[in-house]
Amino acid sequence: MNSSVCASKGIDSLWEILDESSSQIAVHSQPVLVGHLDTGIDGTHPVLSGHIKRFRRFADRGKDDADKNANDSGIHGTQTAGLILEGARLILGGNQVQLCSARVLEAEDAPARILMGFDWVRSQGVRVVNAALGLTGLNPVFGPMMAALRRDGILPVVPIGNQGPGTSNSPGNYTSVLSIGACEANGGVASFSGSLNISGETTCLKPDLVAPGVNLETAGPKGSIREASGTSMAAGLVSGIAAALFQQFPDASSSDVEEALLETANPLHPGDHHLCRVGRVNPEAALEYLKSNLTGVESEHLETAGYTGSGRHVPRIDPLLDSRLTSLQGHEEMGMIFVVRKERDQAAAMQQAVSSASAQTGDAPTGIQLLVYARTGLVYGSRRFMKTLCNHPSVELAGTPDIGTVWDRMFL
Repeated sequence: MNSSVCASKGIDSLWEILDESSSQIAVHSQPVLVGHLDTGIDGTHPVLSGHIKRFRRFADRGKDDADKNANDSGIHGTQTAGLILEGARLILGGNQVQLCSARVLEAEDAPARILMGFDWVRSQGVRVVNAALGLTGLNPVFGPMMAALRRDGILPVVPIGNQGPGTSNSPGNYTSVLSIGACEANGGVASFSGSLNISGETTCLKPDLVAPGVNLETAGPKGSIREASGTSMAAGLVSGIAAALFQQFPDASSSDVEEALLETANPLHPGDHHLCRVGRVNPEAALEYLKSNLTGVESEHLETAGYTGSGRHVPRIDPLLDSRLTSLQGHEEMGMIFVVRKERDQAAAMQQAVSSASAQTGDAPTGIQLLVYARTGLVYGSRRFMKTLCNHPSVELAGTPDIGTVWDRMFL
């Protein structure tokens, strides 16, 4: 992205990035792949031309509709994609980033679409996943998926949300993601930027970092350049920075890159420590840090949401799902995302839970996707089948696959 056309306001003043110094950095020939989960991406935008490696649209029930023509159901995805490229430019000068973009945010079944979008980008060889999305509050169903991404050396970068201090979105409040808030050009945390705090205290658990997220110029509708604000925009920048670090250090683990960004962050303003856990991202310092602190070792990451240590309890079953299991007739169809407990043979455990529910009820699922590596399943079937499956001893968590879950409103 040409900085003279699409400069991000406030970035140069915060980080003192000079194009001259950035362009002197050796650029490896192999581009780095970045997963992009959003409203889609405008494949005709000149800023994004040549940077879209693959595209998929995920429809109702999380189905891959095989649409390979990059398009955006709104404009949000195009905006965040532009800022991913801009974040990489801050380190690389040029741009070696390629996007694998999944359109997952539209209409119904957002959690199902998001889950299958994560599954798809995982298979594409990405090093970073920019997931500019969130279910409001504390929703634990993506926990094993985020941990699985980390085991594969993929760094999920997720915005904390735009509802202000004391509010957060999932998976942006998970321990296993790099959670990003937004700051103003002067470095102060933006008033809309969310936070997850220990209950009754000011100690901040998430976001981990803040980055510029106010009035940033980026790709807009119909090939235009427009200003955009939000923690999603800040997360786009950090995703691009992380991608550039992976590009410079191909042997780095996601833990290496995350540590570099956290250890080199600039201090927060004195009154902002309850709004961010660590500080303001500093890309040049992170680059220097990796030159002498590269391990290539992936740390173990918890499979829990960020409520760990927050003093909040999240029930095993989403209350909305529980209500549906009670109110619907036995034959009425519904959907469920479920997570099973860790077992030595994970595939067998998941299959056994589904087979047992089917045998007990006489009902077979009408649709099912088992993501064994993440201990997570997406299933559709009759209410009585779902209720039986939900009560199986192997099932650890269960929630609805559509927007409107109660989990995501319990802890605002």
